[in-house]
Amino acid sequence: LGEVGEHFAPIPADVFESYSPDNGCDSISIPPLVRLRPTCVSDAWFILNLLSAVPFLSSLSYANTMEVLELAQVEVVCANEVVLDADRRNDVLCVIWEGTCIERDTSENSSVSDSDPPERSVWHAGDWSGPISLQPEPALCGGCTHRGPVKDMIAVSAQGVKVIMVKM
Repeated sequence: LGEVGEHFAPIPADVFESYSPDNGCDSISIPPLVRLRPTCVSDAWFILNLLSAVPFLSSLSYANTMEVLELAQVEVVCANEVVLDADRRNDVLCVIWEGTCIERDTSENSSVSDSDPPERSVWHAGDWSGPISLQPEPALCGGCTHRGPVKDMIAVSAQGVKVIMVKM
């Protein structure tokens, strides 16, 4: 076996600088694990691949697709934190890159229990939320009100969630 760290890139010191007990991420000041994976050139292709699943984006010309890719922002969110609040769900395309999210009222308890109602929307890697024009599945779109008011998207993966956001 080789040296420790031989097969892994070192974790940059700035990864831990932005996380503190005051930012609501975690009381022990550890960033979500999805942030620890080093970025690489293939990430742009992976983002493009995830965005191409959105029907509207798959029909864009190459030049327009590159413009959308420039506008896309990758965000990392800790477990049990709000990924996209209810007020913004109809204005932002949010594609899940890594992890799982559910919908939850802001008035509900901050942790997810086994007794959660089964009619909650769930997003896995490759799923997206956005305006009804981009997400034809009513349960996953930002304007879904058939089960009551629109709810926040919450990260439920223990390692955190990585998402691609595009403001519409």
